[in-house]
Amino acid sequence: MATTRISRSSAALGNPSDGMDGSVVGMPLAHHHSAGTVHLLDYLPELASDIKGEAAQAARRALRLPAIVVSSGRCDMRACQADPRVAGAPFGLVVINGLLMREITLAGRTSTNLYGPVEMIDPRSDLDSPLCMAGVMICPAEATVAVLDDHALATMRRWPHIIARLFALTMRQLELADLSTAIGHFERVEDRLLAFFWMLAERFGRRGPEG
Repeated sequence: MATTRISRSSAALGNPSDGMDGSVVGMPLAHHHSAGTVHLLDYLPELASDIKGEAAQAARRALRLPAIVVSSGRCDMRACQADPRVAGAPFGLVVINGLLMREITLAGRTSTNLYGPVEMIDPRSDLDSPLCMAGVMICPAEATVAVLDDHALATMRRWPHIIARLFALTMRQLELADLSTAIGHFERVEDRLLAFFWMLAERFGRRGPEG
């Protein structure tokens, strides 16, 4: 299989913004506003799988996160830190509803990763790399995220198994990213589309009375 060689020089890779789609560059910045609080364990009950009885109920009540609504557009997820309810620097965001996309552009090629309900995003992520990459987070339509901040971290320390379960969920997301990469290597477009939609159904689908 032929491969494309990428020069180490920044001149060969170009300016990061040169590879970005013009529609992304011209896209308006998303706005953020408060949306109350959410009980994280209502959306990720598996985090409390190792906690029983009254302790599980206490964990549910204690683990309340600030919720923030993000409008459509290009997102700077670090802006969530400006919310006065957020304690310290957020170490994670949990998508409550809606969809977010992260696009990475390198040498004119763009890779897109999707984040849907109950998936996690690191708002601290940057592109500190010797490669000239451009990255942007996009909200296609209004979405809601819950903020994992210092209050959440202090609460989770009371129930360490929640942290272990949260780590397992992030590892699952990495496995799905590997699966997405493998799907991208299918030769036939039809096979790529079929596998991609099956993956989306597994991640975001909900079984109803009609299937």
